[in-house]
Amino acid sequence: MPSLCTCQTAVPRIQWRPGGFTLIELMIVVAIIGILAAVAVPQYRDDTIRARLSSVLTAATPLKLAVGLCAQEAGGVLADCNHAGTAATLPRLAPSREIAAAEVTGPGIITLRLADSGLGAGVDGKQIVLTPDVNATAITWEITTTIDNEAARRYVVKNSQSPVRPDRD
Repeated sequence: MPSLCTCQTAVPRIQWRPGGFTLIELMIVVAIIGILAAVAVPQYRDDTIRARLSSVLTAATPLKLAVGLCAQEAGGVLADCNHAGTAATLPRLAPSREIAAAEVTGPGIITLRLADSGLGAGVDGKQIVLTPDVNATAITWEITTTIDNEAARRYVVKNSQSPVRPDRD
């Protein structure tokens, strides 16, 4: 029996298109990644330095508390609040990855010498000095440093009660 339908079914033709990305598209992606890396890597480095310096300042807390207690027991006088004068009451910090040495000298002045352990450029081997100021109701701490890295220096002295000023050896 002959077919009643005279229409012909069109078979769609599949056209071949090359797959993948063009060279210019790949170059744009690489350029964008390069720009993002140029911004992110320095920020990551600064954040890493700040995290390690935070650890250093936290490690100094027992010394700050001991100097405060010494000042309170001496009626606000800091003259003997150091490792030489009251060695029995002031704790000593053992060297760590970030701190090479910590010493309380003079009238309660805490000196932290940073280790050469890869803290960062302008930070390794430098010093942080915390100087107490006792008034009738509180102790405030002036923080000075020999750190050369500007971002790290600003982070260290941000809570100081005095203007930011680097001490250079």
